[in-house]
Amino acid sequence: MVETEFGFHVIKLLEARKVEGREERRASHILVAAPAEAKSLDEMRPEIEAELRNERAGRRFAEVAETFNNMVYEQLDSLEPVAERFKLTVRTTPWIEKSGRQELGPLDHPKLLAALFSEDAIVHKRNTDAVEVAPGTLVAARVAEHQPAAQLPFEEVRDEIAGKLRRQEAVELARREGERRLEALRKGEGAAPKWSAPKAVSREAPAGLKGETLRAVVSADVSRLPAYQGVAVEDGYLLLRISKVTDGAKAGDGKQDGEDAAKARLQRAAQIYGSAQYQAYLASLRADADIEIKQEALQRK
Repeated sequence: MVETEFGFHVIKLLEARKVEGREERRASHILVAAPAEAKSLDEMRPEIEAELRNERAGRRFAEVAETFNNMVYEQLDSLEPVAERFKLTVRTTPWIEKSGRQELGPLDHPKLLAALFSEDAIVHKRNTDAVEVAPGTLVAARVAEHQPAAQLPFEEVRDEIAGKLRRQEAVELARREGERRLEALRKGEGAAPKWSAPKAVSREAPAGLKGETLRAVVSADVSRLPAYQGVAVEDGYLLLRISKVTDGAKAGDGKQDGEDAAKARLQRAAQIYGSAQYQAYLASLRADADIEIKQEALQRK
């Protein structure tokens, strides 16, 4: 019997043999999890009451959702009846695009947007199905007016195009200037920029850094510090300075980051342990199985 953080493992030796001078053993085991400490009824009462309230609320929502769905489907040419039934307000949006690139509030859901631009909604003017856009939130919609896609006159989009071109040129200039300053920093030339306050980051605790920015930090050559990296971002160019590298156990910005990193390591260890158990189980199945491989079948075209 072996004790681990997961409980007690009762191990039974099934077979021992020597193969080419090496001893091999086959075993099975049972995991007996450590029982949780029993709590009194008074200690459990808030949790039980909360669970019961959630169950009642879930059943009530399911009943209301079914009625809502049925009314939207059965009275498909108007939302007014269902709004009156549940004392809701029908709201009208400004023009929205099929791409959904603008702020859409409760309509910001891919399934609901797809329904709004379907033939049923546009041609037949029918209500969409009720869609749960968030836990406990159902939305149904209908098209009040539709305008087919069309090429706008140049005069109407002149200012928008000019603005986009100016932004693109500004971003490109920022990228070139950023790369020039990055090269100067790496050579130890030029005036140092005004850096933001330093913060510790890691893969487990990125401290708000995402995507290419985090990859640039963790992949930097830190054989000589400070090390510098540059990343092209949507609105310009980001310069990064890595001034210190600490051991993984000490990394993180404060106690919370350290705890998060420790939790991540424990989770990885548990995953590795679980995978090892699974592989051992598969190996035991293979050892017990009577398998015959017919090479002629494998080689057959």
